[in-house]
Amino acid sequence: MADMQAGIGPFLGVFLQQRGWQTGPIGTVMTAGGIAGMAMTVPAGAFIDHTPHKRWVVVITGICTVLASFLLLWSQAFVVVAGSQVATAIAGAAIGPAVAGITLGVVRQRGFNAQNGRNQAWNHAGNMIGAGLSGWLGWRFGMPAIFFLAAAFGVVAIIAVLSIPNARSTTVPRAGWSMITPRRMIPAPAMARPKAFANCCATSHC
Repeated sequence: MADMQAGIGPFLGVFLQQRGWQTGPIGTVMTAGGIAGMAMTVPAGAFIDHTPHKRWVVVITGICTVLASFLLLWSQAFVVVAGSQVATAIAGAAIGPAVAGITLGVVRQRGFNAQNGRNQAWNHAGNMIGAGLSGWLGWRFGMPAIFFLAAAFGVVAIIAVLSIPNARSTTVPRAGWSMITPRRMIPAPAMARPKAFANCCATSHC
């Protein structure tokens, strides 16, 4: 899932330079993706908190990430590349909270810290393996091979997510806003503590 979430990640600059892009436009499209990802972090988290279909959020956003990456093979026009990066960033902003929500539904609060730690360990291992394989495949077969590797990781991640029973991944009280009405919002205890909420906001995009 780590490789699917990042798309082609750090290899984007190399890919675009090989197709005649200058460093300025490359930085612009990558910055646009970063801004879009940061802007969507809170709305995506709120949506994940509300929806009971967290598995399908991972599936749909994963498919969108892979398709957005493949758009770069079809066209390297500025609008297409910028749109691809924005879509990838928005999808990435939703995948993380969705996985956390699924984890909480499966192991509940008591087992969440330990399981989330294991998730992050495997996530970083996936980043390392994906980067190594992408570098080797790009050197051996050319840059398009990196896109197909991301697609392969995406298929495996989707199969893994769909193998989780839906009832186990969703039957958990929603965190965050405990009740939202047209006239008022009542925060849950974590939201009522400004320092705790500020720490969550500061670390949620890392």
